[in-house]
Amino acid sequence: MSGIHRTKIEWADSTWNPITGCLHGCPHCYAAVMVKRFGPQHGEWPEEVNTCELTYRTDGAEYTCYEIEEPVKMYDAAGGNYIRTCPYPKGFIPTLHKYKLSHLADAKTPRRIFVGSMCDIFGEWVPMDWIEKVFGQCRAYTQHVYMFLTQNPERMLKFAQNDYLPKGDNFWYGSTITTADKQLFFSGDHNTFASVEPMLGEFVDLPKQWIPPDWIIVGPLNGPGAKAHRPKSEWIEKLGSECKEVGIPLFMKKELATVYGAGNLLKEYPEKMLKHIEVHAANYPAYRGKLLYVEFDGQHVKLSDLSTTTGIPYPALYERYKKGDVEAYIKKRLATGASPGKKYRERKSDE
Repeated sequence: MSGIHRTKIEWADSTWNPITGCLHGCPHCYAAVMVKRFGPQHGEWPEEVNTCELTYRTDGAEYTCYEIEEPVKMYDAAGGNYIRTCPYPKGFIPTLHKYKLSHLADAKTPRRIFVGSMCDIFGEWVPMDWIEKVFGQCRAYTQHVYMFLTQNPERMLKFAQNDYLPKGDNFWYGSTITTADKQLFFSGDHNTFASVEPMLGEFVDLPKQWIPPDWIIVGPLNGPGAKAHRPKSEWIEKLGSECKEVGIPLFMKKELATVYGAGNLLKEYPEKMLKHIEVHAANYPAYRGKLLYVEFDGQHVKLSDLSTTTGIPYPALYERYKKGDVEAYIKKRLATGASPGKKYRERKSDE
């Protein structure tokens, strides 16, 4: 069972969660909702597996965390009948799933991987050796782009100062910020990005910092309270104008369409990130055949990584992709009543 999963997070292709759990206690945390839904439920009992409880001490604080050697199966209390395999057997307590560390070896085709979407890898409660294990796997499989996101940029900075953060075009380090007073991780030696989500206020001169982020993602609050905390269109407009002025790519999440208009949403990626995928893609069979897979919603084109099991193949679009006019080509075909392409049959997810 592969631990590299396709994701609905727009700016990534896949997620990888060898570490789960978080102690930030954010009021609008999607990961906490996921754990509540898919974690242990009433009437379920975990099988006895090789699980180790640890006490991690740092800066005078103590944290309880777990290491799990293999997937945990859940059984009913009455008859001991198998129910399911639980992805979060320890709930939201920090947990290292050791069996997931090897899963990168199964992901052959290059993709953008959000590492730790169900945790904050740079949380103070995450043991140093866990982080080193994750970095070690990332270094071993260089075809992918790895994106890390934290609400604790101070620890990320400490890692950088001690030369613990891997460098290169395929390592990206992001800070989650919701208001302009939040701190960011800046570095002249690493690729950085800011995730402004949810956007709860106006950001002035964010792209004009002394060492600005290399990429900015922006999105609104989702779920309960979303209407009351909806960002203003002028906030988004100003951020977009400033990014354009200094040449920083901006990715606007689709949920901003109700505020800013679907046709105005920018879906920009850093050039070096796209270039890394393109260069390494040449080493894989699906790309050697110059097949490009895209998803089209009637207005926008999303380039898909080649692990997708749905989508539309465009064998002749490789050159158009490099020229950047794929979207215009498909719109033109649809405008004339032509089909954008033949449906792509299912195939194995990791060729």
